This record gives sequence, structure tokens and C-alpha cells, in this order.
Amino acid sequence: MSVPATSESDPLRDALTGLPGVEAVRARIYEWLSDGVRSGDPTCIHALMLGIRRFDTVNLAHGATGGDAALAEVAARIAGFAGEELDGPWLLSRSGGGNFLLVANEACSRERWQFFAEQLGEAVARPIALPTGLLRLSPRIALLRGLAAEGVDSMLDRLGHALDAAKRQ
Repeated sequence: MSVPATSESDPLRDALTGLPGVEAVRARIYEWLSDGVRSGDPTCIHALMLGIRRFDTVNLAHGATGGDAALAEVAARIAGFAGEELDGPWLLSRSGGGNFLLVANEACSRERWQFFAEQLGEAVARPIALPTGLLRLSPRIALLRGLAAEGVDSMLDRLGHALDAAKRQ
């Protein structure tokens, strides 16, 4: 299990949320895949990318401070939800703007991963109280189940394309 640790001096962490960057996710997936090859056990990598639709309007409506508070709250909600619901190792990162990347090395069905994502989306969509008023976010989520012998870059590329398509809907 992974929980974000805040370190103001760590340049590889997002200063706002304390989450590691996408490079940490790449390294972790590579580690899981390598461990699976060495042990002969199948690696079950699931990933999701959550993007806040039209996040730029949050900064316009609530100011940069409100936008920053919203991002920190979203990161906390995702980390808390993953900590409660996932049994296997996982890692959360902020991949820029209003996008977050969650990867897990956990054997679960596609249906279970989709159900997890739907519940996570509901948790993120709950209103956030800001000094300027209530904020209601509209998260979009892309899901991925790693394919056998698929590389890290391919997984993340597929996930990014899926999130772009989900945001356009």
C-alpha cells in the first residue's frame, strides 16, 4: 500500500499535493512487471486516470487559492479511498493540472475495477467547501488493465488517450 508523504524539499513530488510525479509511477509499474518476470507469477496491473473536466474554470471562478485547495482535496479523497478499498500495493500521482494517475498491482476482475472507479468518481464529485462557496467537480475516469508483456509507456499512452476521449464526451 502507498500513502503520499509530503516533502517540501523533494523535487520529484508535486508541491501542492505531496504526491509523487508520473516518473515514480513508471518506475513502480516497471518494478512490478520485473518482479513478476523474476518470480514467474502473473502481474495484474490496473490503472486509472482521473481528470477534472474543465478544471481551468475552477481557477477562474474560485481563484488560484480555491483551485489549489480543490486539487489538494481531490488528492486526499483519492488516496483515502484507495487506502480503504485496495488490498494490493498501489501508487497515486498527480500528472498535471486536474489529472491524477492511480496504479495498482492487484488481481481483480474488470467489473470490480470498474465498480471501484465509479465509486471513486462519486467520492471526488461530492461538493467541496471553499471560502468562495461550494464547488462541484465533474471527474472523468479512464481505466486500463495491463496486457501481458505490455510495456509501461504503452500502458500510460493508452490510458492518456482513453482519458482524452472521456473528457470530450
